[in-house]
Amino acid sequence: DDGKSRRYRYFVSINKLAYDSHNWMKGHNYKFFIDNMVKDKLTKKGLEITNKNIDKITNFVTAHINTNLNFILVKYLSLWTDVVGHLMSEEEKEKNKFFLNLPSMLEMGSYDPLVLEIMSFGINRSTAIELTKKQRIKEGQSVELYLRNYNIAKLSSLHRKYLEKAGFGSIK
Repeated sequence: DDGKSRRYRYFVSINKLAYDSHNWMKGHNYKFFIDNMVKDKLTKKGLEITNKNIDKITNFVTAHINTNLNFILVKYLSLWTDVVGHLMSEEEKEKNKFFLNLPSMLEMGSYDPLVLEIMSFGINRSTAIELTKKQRIKEGQSVELYLRNYNIAKLSSLHRKYLEKAGFGSIK
């Protein structure tokens, strides 16, 4: 490696960055991105799908999300929101709070306020997304009560383990 090629290894277009950021915050998992790249880079071009090609795509997707989305783009969006936020009145900040919170939503990987709040209790992203898919919060119920009373029988063993380890969930 000459150092130069390494610097651009995970370079992506602004369109891909925007598209992937949106899909990441919609709650899509790594498999979604890997499957899309396999389709775009291999299947559409009639190339053979080999373990080596899948490994390359998997490594790219993981590095792209961790580096481009969760680090570089978050850093730049944070800087942008800091600058723009200082130029706004409190009323304007309240009106535009969604946009001012984009860096946090991107870093945590969700637009969904419930998923973000569940994650603030120490639950990882994939488990938080899975919880909200299986059982929505009841009207007026706190997130902590939702987590404590969550029926873990509905979950896979992996998500059940994470929820129990965090001290939440019940068997009904």
